[in-house]
Formats: sequence, C-alpha cells, structure tokens
Amino acid sequence: MEIRRFGDTQVPFAVRESDGEVVSVQEVPNGNKCGCVCVSCNTPMTARQGSTNVWHFAHRTLKGYERTQAKCEYSFFVSIRLMIKQLANQEFQFALPGHNVTASRVTGGGVGAITKQVVVTSPSKPQLEKVVAQADFFGTLVDILGQVKGMPLAIYVTYPSREVPMKLRQSQLSPAGVVEVDLRELNEILYRQHKSGLGYTEGLKDYLANSICGKSWVFHPRGPDLVAKAEAELEAQSKAALSHPPKRHIDYDDELVAIDKSVTPDLDKQNREHRCAYCGVIAQWSPESGLMCPSCKSSLYLVPL
Repeated sequence: MEIRRFGDTQVPFAVRESDGEVVSVQEVPNGNKCGCVCVSCNTPMTARQGSTNVWHFAHRTLKGYERTQAKCEYSFFVSIRLMIKQLANQEFQFALPGHNVTASRVTGGGVGAITKQVVVTSPSKPQLEKVVAQADFFGTLVDILGQVKGMPLAIYVTYPSREVPMKLRQSQLSPAGVVEVDLRELNEILYRQHKSGLGYTEGLKDYLANSICGKSWVFHPRGPDLVAKAEAELEAQSKAALSHPPKRHIDYDDELVAIDKSVTPDLDKQNREHRCAYCGVIAQWSPESGLMCPSCKSSLYLVPL
C-alpha cells in the first residue's frame, strides 16, 4: 500500500510538554501518550504511527482543531521552522545555493537592450560560525544568524503567509548576506525520507546540510558591485558600437542592399551567430529571419562571428 503524504492538518514535529523541546513523531510513544502539544495553538496532540499515512501528529480532538483552525492552518510549516531554529543550537551545517543575476543596458539607439549573466557565487558548503536562532538583524528578526568567513549571514524561513520582509532585500545590508529557505518543497522531501527509513529530524538535518532545494539568495554582498561592473562593461560596449557606425545602405525596390558587403551576413554561414554592428547584440541569423537585427531592427548590419 502506498503511504500518503502529509495532509494539511498533519505535522511532523510538535512540542513535548515535559521539557519544551520540539520533537519528531518518531521520538515519542504512539497515540495520546506522546505528551505533545501543537506548535501553533498549544492544544494536545496525538501521535499517529500507522501504515497508511506518513507518521504525523494530529490534534487530539476534532473540537480542539475546529476551535484553533485559523491558527493551525500552517502548522506543518511552523513545526519545521521551529525545529530548524532548535537545530541551530546544535552543530549546524547549511549548504548555500548559487546566485546568478542579469546585468542590462539600453543600447545607444535606445531601441533595444544588451544583457550579461553575472555569476555572483556558486553553490557551497561553508563552515557556519557563531550561529544563533531568532536574532535581530538590522531591525528585523531572522530565524538563524551566523557568520561565513567573518561575513554575517541571515537565514529567513518562508512558507505561505510568511514572506521575506522588504528590509532584508535592500543594499544597505552590505557586507551581510541573506538566504531564504522556502519550505514548500519539504512535504515531498520529508515524505521521501520517511519511505527510505530516515527520521524527520535527521532528514531535516540532511536537507539543511546538503540540499539547495528551496534555498535562494535574497541579498549577496558581492552582488551590487559585480552588477555595476558588468553594466559598465555593457555601457562601454554600446558606446564602442556607436563610435563605429555601420556603412550606409540604399533602397532598390524595397530591398536593402549594403554598399560595403563586408558588413552583410555571410550567406555561406547560415544559422551561425552574428553581431549587430550597430547595437552589439549577438543573435543567430538565417535567410528566413530576414536581413535585420532582432533587437534594434537595423538592416544589413550583422557581422558573422
């Protein structure tokens, strides 16, 4: 029988009343003897360790859930977020995602744009030091705060109804970094780990330490400088193209013919990349596409590369 995934009211973690620790359903006795309460509404939970659904906590009574339904709508995500913060008090490992951005500049003619992909950082597994949970970061509470090679790094957990605050997206954070952890994929991840026999707590540790799924940079301290540098290069490229204007062309029965054949597309090099001598855009040319730059619409200014 196929085990079902977590439902809306089924959560992997709850708070154990005896010590206030966040625990997984695999760490407690089955049924009402689990001694746990809901992470959102603090009402008693029951541990369900059956063979049809994934093991999970549920509200002990329907009446109790109906009374607190609004609070508990996102208990699945809240329970994972609380466990992540609890794990921060232990040996905490965190895999960082890569980060690419696009720099762009309007061409000198003002009718198109040239772009460049900028690699800000590659995925990595750095040593996270001085880790604390629930910390103030430039006036905003973040879930995890640590340092990577002396650079402050904030980790903010998101899910439906909880998004990254605008303050954490602003450049004045430099030289600090902010990473978002979106928990929307964790239902599937924990489900697969449950099927493989891995406990939820260990599975969450493995996800944090080794996976970049759902993780993204909100702000990287090197990003603004690298984008500014790339935009300056694009600006220089655009100005260089304008300082060497293409040869004039003349009309013959609505067909544009170049005076200087050296700037026309090479008919023997079809489907190859060409650079527009006017705006600098690089594009693929073929007879079917017409003798025209796809960006600035200038005619017969494509130079084969």
